[in-house]
Amino acid sequence: MATPHFDQPGIFYTTQIRINSATFGKRPAAICGDDVLTWADFNPRINKVANALLSIGLQKDDKVALVMNSSITMFELIWGTIKAGGVIVPLNVMMAKEQLAGMLNNCDAKIVFSDAANAAQVDGARSELVRMEHFFAVDHAGAGWKDGKALIESGAATEPKVTLAMSDSLNIIYSSGSTGTPKGIEHSHQSRLLYAFGYGPAMEINRHSVAICTTPLYTNGTWITMLPTVYWGGTTVLMKKFSAKDFLEAVQKHGCTVFFAVPTQFIVILESGLVPKYDVSSMKVMLSGGQAIASRTWKSMEEAFPQARMYETYGMTEGYCYSCLPLDRDKWGKVGSVGLPLFNGEIKVIGHKDEVLPPNEVGEVVAYGPNLMKGYYNAPQLS
Repeated sequence: MATPHFDQPGIFYTTQIRINSATFGKRPAAICGDDVLTWADFNPRINKVANALLSIGLQKDDKVALVMNSSITMFELIWGTIKAGGVIVPLNVMMAKEQLAGMLNNCDAKIVFSDAANAAQVDGARSELVRMEHFFAVDHAGAGWKDGKALIESGAATEPKVTLAMSDSLNIIYSSGSTGTPKGIEHSHQSRLLYAFGYGPAMEINRHSVAICTTPLYTNGTWITMLPTVYWGGTTVLMKKFSAKDFLEAVQKHGCTVFFAVPTQFIVILESGLVPKYDVSSMKVMLSGGQAIASRTWKSMEEAFPQARMYETYGMTEGYCYSCLPLDRDKWGKVGSVGLPLFNGEIKVIGHKDEVLPPNEVGEVVAYGPNLMKGYYNAPQLS
């Protein structure tokens, strides 16, 4: 007798949010300032977002752009869009209006959400936009804007009837544009899920973790800790704006256990002289990225946060990641190294003729692995 065939179910982030919502109840899923989103409310809230977006015509793979500062509402919009089968595009609020218009047009966004702090920025780019169908603002009532909160509240809290696939796109995050025009980096559900299973275990992120996001939600570095924390059922603390004082107050208040920051932020924390005034004993993992971290900064942070260990990550929003874990550093003494591939895969250093170079030679780093982007959106020739 033939064995019955069945499709193995995919556990997506949105699936796990539903499970976590039923499991963790009134424990906080996300905190931003005085605003708290409990796990019990998390799934119903993003269902409302998803169903509201579907009601105004959002279809599978449609792009929803966010020009907002980090907030609970932005957090809900990210996950609700994903649950509706859309592709979330959080944009850098610091971009000039010309670059903002270019990114909105490049990603084919049909819907944009903004807030009071950034609506004028979008207004300045409107004349250049070609595909936008809906403009929604949160806590802002200006000409040409619909009420974003009213839209969200109009949605049903029931599960949306949307089927996802691991190959579907989950988000587009734009590169900084420091070496040219910003490029839209497109990630699939599968590549993003690997953050939960790569960074999660590597940094001991679990249901008891409290990740504080010192960088905005439009940066990929933020997603390094946010994604596994959401998946495993921990708490994500969003900072509206980074300062050493606000960071240390949040760590003490919420018992934060893990954070990602760029080296400049570590220096700001150290030079503030405020660390001894706060209880930071909850912190276990400090992740540095964006540029190489000086050994003295590394050492000073471990001295200031004696219960925590420093990790260093190297890679790009486009994909491959290498992390120097404390175990590797202790065992091999590779100070200044970024370690081995976190997601496995292959890495080589090649020369001018694409030849593989031997150890200790300078060349171009090339890599391939399971967490690579799908490509640059609307720019396949650059991928």
